[in-house]
Amino acid sequence: MTIFTITKLDCARNQLDCAIDLWFHDNDAISTHTVAFAAFEIINNLNEHLGKPHLSLQNVVKQITKPGDAKNMLKTIKGPMCFFKHADKDPTATMIFNDEVNELVIAAALVGLKSLDQATNELRFAFMSWLHLHERPLLQKHFQPIPQSIPVEQITALRALSKTEFLEVMAQKFRTAFASPGKT
Repeated sequence: MTIFTITKLDCARNQLDCAIDLWFHDNDAISTHTVAFAAFEIINNLNEHLGKPHLSLQNVVKQITKPGDAKNMLKTIKGPMCFFKHADKDPTATMIFNDEVNELVIAAALVGLKSLDQATNELRFAFMSWLHLHERPLLQKHFQPIPQSIPVEQITALRALSKTEFLEVMAQKFRTAFASPGKT
């Protein structure tokens, strides 16, 4: 048995990294959503306590959706979160779940982490890069992880990779870019 102390921020980072890893490996979209949303909620609460309430899910959704679509998008995100955690009022309920919403929840959590001045890591870098390269608008206004100078052929090759292959390539690029001088 291991006993350790963890901060709320540590917890949120660990949850977010776990969700991103699940997402890249296409493992259990329900767990991905649940863990990503838990991370987002902690990150959002931490930002609110620091006086940064503009990072609420409602405001993030408003930033990335067309006018009038925010309410439906919030329902699409929050509905599964409640469904996956509770059965006290509707034990026989079913739902249709679109796992693409996981990208939005993870992206919103990443925006919140950035507001908390948290450094990225290879998982987060790879996720941001995936969204950027696949022209998902979710993070483009908040992050620019891919240098504009990458040749078109390289971008095309990166887009052709599976998510797992992409994670491996981007993790290596991250380690190379952020390796300390003198280390091998």
